[in-house]
Amino acid sequence: AISWQFRRDKLLALYFHASWAPQCKQVDDLMPDLTKDKDLALTSFYKVDAEQAQDVSLKYGVSSVPTFVILLNGQEADKVEGVNVPELVRKLKLLQARVEMAPLVAGEKREVMQRLQAIIAKAPCMLFMEGSPSAPAAGESSEAVALLQKAGLKFEHFDVTTDSALRQELIAHVASKAACKYPLLFCNGKFVGGFDEMKRLNEQGKLADLCAPGSLTQRLEQLINKAPVMVFMKGSPDAPRCGFSRTLVELFKKNNVTYGSF
Repeated sequence: AISWQFRRDKLLALYFHASWAPQCKQVDDLMPDLTKDKDLALTSFYKVDAEQAQDVSLKYGVSSVPTFVILLNGQEADKVEGVNVPELVRKLKLLQARVEMAPLVAGEKREVMQRLQAIIAKAPCMLFMEGSPSAPAAGESSEAVALLQKAGLKFEHFDVTTDSALRQELIAHVASKAACKYPLLFCNGKFVGGFDEMKRLNEQGKLADLCAPGSLTQRLEQLINKAPVMVFMKGSPDAPRCGFSRTLVELFKKNNVTYGSF
């Protein structure tokens, strides 16, 4: 029996193959690269034995192997026959732009926002981008990296292609502030803007100074946002230096509470 779970944030690429077909061996050799390709982060790949799962093959009109059937929201969206991986990748990238996540429920949204706050607090300057500084996606993510590096601004990054829920929620979070596409820059825990704002600040000579040491309030906000639960205590969790701190650490440990400390 063939079964798979349709995920709301994924495309499904069903790879119909047969063990006796030499063309399938060529595709098999390329599958590890496809599944690890960050540009295909919203795609899940499933292998289907075309002969053993004849009902599935008939359902999707598979008459030869290898064949990829691409499903979007559980419905057939496209098909690629033969060893044509470049065409498969092209079609998947186009379809990924049509993937829409269902709205997050309250608990999911809270968890994503907590992760977002923790990421922002990891560094004075955090760039949410597509790709990484060493391998940025073409377009504004690549241009933003070049601009920040030229300005001498030290920054950390988060690749939003690795987390579709966070990618969606962050855009929704800043939508009222005009920047509705990546990359997005945060400095000292505050939202700066998208690439257009980075360019404007650079033209004004202000970009390099964005992450100068902030006020006491800003530094306190950064500490508070380092973890969903943050404890200001005497000593450390391993060596608390007062009775109240020791009691609190024991209470958290007993209840498996994850927390940060200062």
